[in-house]
Amino acid sequence: MANTCDTNIAHDFIYDCENPPAAGLENEALLINWDDIDRAQCAFSETQPNVLETLVLKTGKKANIVQQRKTSFTGTAIAQVEGTYSTGTTQTFAFAVFENSADAKAHIEKMLNGKFIALIQNSNGAEDSRYEVLGWYTGLKTPTLAKDYVAEESAGVYAITLASGNEPGLPVSFFKTDLDTTATAYEALKTAAS
Repeated sequence: MANTCDTNIAHDFIYDCENPPAAGLENEALLINWDDIDRAQCAFSETQPNVLETLVLKTGKKANIVQQRKTSFTGTAIAQVEGTYSTGTTQTFAFAVFENSADAKAHIEKMLNGKFIALIQNSNGAEDSRYEVLGWYTGLKTPTLAKDYVAEESAGVYAITLASGNEPGLPVSFFKTDLDTTATAYEALKTAAS
């Protein structure tokens, strides 16, 4: 994590023609149970303390895939939070569950009291911030879960919003060496750790 005691900046914020800003997330994210992360084995960059280079899950654990359909990730965002003693951010992951089965409902119900992180993929931007982790320090919990059974526009799906507490900064980037290496590490999280 960045040193929040040093508030002096030394960076020019110039428009990047190679990576112009554009809204959007890829159609897949990973939702990971907080307790499934082996934090002792995770590693941050020595030169960029807000870049997580290694994300390790405990033996037998894997990430859960969340797929977006059209704009079902709408509401995924960060916002500044002015705390009593420090300023941070609330990080929010919003998604829809398109499955209405007993098994899906059992796991949705577990989310009501669970704690998670979300690994999202930005549609564009610099390689070292294409993947971001929401809720790394405080975790994501479920403040909102809703289902409108007769709403035609939403087809009666479950709309879930997970939000962090007051995270000490912006979302942590997930990046190792280059985009291909990072994509491989992302894909590996979908398989049970050995």
